[in-house]
This record gives sequence, structure tokens and C-alpha cells, in this order.
Amino acid sequence: METRSIIKEFKYDFPLEKVWSAVTVNEELIHWLADKVTGRPKLGGTFSWTWNLGPEGELTSTGIYKKIVPFQELILQWQDHPAGDIELKLEFEKEGEDSTLLKLTNSGYPTGEKFDHWIEAASEGWDEESMHLLQYLRKN
Repeated sequence: METRSIIKEFKYDFPLEKVWSAVTVNEELIHWLADKVTGRPKLGGTFSWTWNLGPEGELTSTGIYKKIVPFQELILQWQDHPAGDIELKLEFEKEGEDSTLLKLTNSGYPTGEKFDHWIEAASEGWDEESMHLLQYLRKN
């Protein structure tokens, strides 16, 4: 089956170690990504992210850690995504002493109109989450 991907790059004027920590430590993720996070980064380990949607209730997404190369790469695969086998690959590159490039590839979205809203929502969502991450990094 043919699939589509979202590919984005975000530059943060913060050290690589700080960005890596913000993206991989549950106690930091809850300040910018989700309301509740479980599962520590461990190869083959599971994770879940829960968002409180107010009157609509909660949304929880679960998956596994497929690859972890500290301070370089993190790959997660969703186990329960309605669009199918969706994968998130995050690549971290140090740019100077106090700057980090985060490359995001969110892949596995099937082609076809019925899946267009999933890829569009994910693309917009990652843009929004990147701003939340930037705000978090600035405060901490």
C-alpha cells in the first residue's frame, strides 16, 4: 500500500541535551505535549499520551519505541492509530553550542481522500506542538 509522510524541520536555539530531554522525559512532555504520559523510552517498550479535551473527554494514543539512539534519533510506532501503522521519527542534530535542529518524519498515512484529514491534522498538530515545545524551552 502506498503511504504519505509529513516531513518537517524545527530549529531551536537551545542545546541538544535540553531539547532531547524535553522530548524524551515524561515529566517534561506533560508541560508541552500531552496532559498525561506513561512509559519510559526503552527499546520495545510501550508509551501512551493522553490529552484532556474538556467536554469531549480524553484521547489516549499508545505505541512502542522502535529505535532509540540517545541524543540522535527516536522512532515511535502507534499501535492504535485509526489511519493504520503510523510512525514518528525524530532526528536531533547539534548546530553549534546552543542550537538544535529537530527533523520530524511522521509516516505511514495511506493515500486516498478518506485519510486526507488525518495527515492534514497531524501536519497542523506538529506545527502547533513545535511552538509549545519552543515556549517550554524558553521557560525552563
